[in-house]
Amino acid sequence: MKRDLAIRAVKMAIAFRALPKGCIQHTDRGSQYCSHDYRQILRQHGFKVSKSGKGNCYDNAAIETFFKTIKAELIWRDTWDTRRQAEMAIFDYINGFYNPRRRHSALRWKSPVAFERKVAQPSTWGGTKAGQVQFATLDDARRKLTLCRYDYNNVRPHSSFGNQTPAETRRAFEQLQGSTQETLPKTTPPNMKPKPANSRYERVSLRGRVRRWSVYL
Repeated sequence: MKRDLAIRAVKMAIAFRALPKGCIQHTDRGSQYCSHDYRQILRQHGFKVSKSGKGNCYDNAAIETFFKTIKAELIWRDTWDTRRQAEMAIFDYINGFYNPRRRHSALRWKSPVAFERKVAQPSTWGGTKAGQVQFATLDDARRKLTLCRYDYNNVRPHSSFGNQTPAETRRAFEQLQGSTQETLPKTTPPNMKPKPANSRYERVSLRGRVRRWSVYL
């Protein structure tokens, strides 16, 4: 990919979205994104430049997922006679389907346009939906978070923990770990290698019960 394509793409984003100064512009370490002309445009519009970490495959996970999606839903399913036809098909997919209509599980099953519109709305305390909580000060937010943590760990039972709280499950697990040495088999079962000094014999579930004896060599 040449730098001209990257420059046209960032100019289109600036023109369509009217981006304010201070926006973060994240890319990988490609040479087209490090070119003088490209970086000059970013400086002129006040972008904060962000580059992916060296050898870090998770920094660009979101855009890589989009590439997989557009290939599976459009590119691999059709062919075009000219480059112009392919460009128009990709443009229609992104601006006519992916952004305004396609729902995403990571966005609470909303389209990117609908999710962005919802996030931009002012939120108030006492809202009935997630994300509609606003605090007057940072101390209020920390105080509320501390109360939520206490309620979650010490008051609220969880079905995955056998209708026990995480604190009760943790105490049961610690008690089970303390009594494990007393319940281990004293002799080596048949057809089993002797356990090394650093091996573990027990496998314990989150509910604090021993599922089965097995050897980790």
